[in-house]
Amino acid sequence: MKKLKFRRQGLGSRKKVKPVWRKPRGWGSKQRKKKKGRRTAMPNISYRSPKKRRGKELLFVSNIKELSGLKKGTVIMLKSNIGAKKKIELLNACIKNELIVKNYKKTQEAVNKLKESFKKSKDKRDKELNEKLKRKKKDKKRLEDKAKKEEAKKKIVKIKKKTAEKKPVKKEGKK
Repeated sequence: MKKLKFRRQGLGSRKKVKPVWRKPRGWGSKQRKKKKGRRTAMPNISYRSPKKRRGKELLFVSNIKELSGLKKGTVIMLKSNIGAKKKIELLNACIKNELIVKNYKKTQEAVNKLKESFKKSKDKRDKELNEKLKRKKKDKKRLEDKAKKEEAKKKIVKIKKKTAEKKPVKKEGKK
């Protein structure tokens, strides 16, 4: 959950005021009275975390080294910027060490889904690469055919020039 930042009264108008929360105590304080224009969040009991989670800090894990010193039943969360391969490794390690992964309720099912999606993306990538290679081969063949045709045209032009030079020009004379 995102941690709220409680703004101190006069934070924007006074330079000396530091952004550390202090309860507004003035008799005319609009923030204390919760007036319309000053509805900034003030700390109260409703912001307290649930009893089950109190005192237990979540560990954010991004690699297997961070899992090494954890006890059985420790609550962890996997970071969101991890790739599929590493996520599968981490989840398997969590199952082995009997750790609780907060962002995956059923870890074994999550591992299977990740493996499937990883396999699909790999197959898709391979298919695209094969298509690309086929296109390159076709393009190469087309270029070679084009070059052969151009060479054949040049040869024909040369032959025509030579035959034109060899033929004697007929002169019409008087009869």
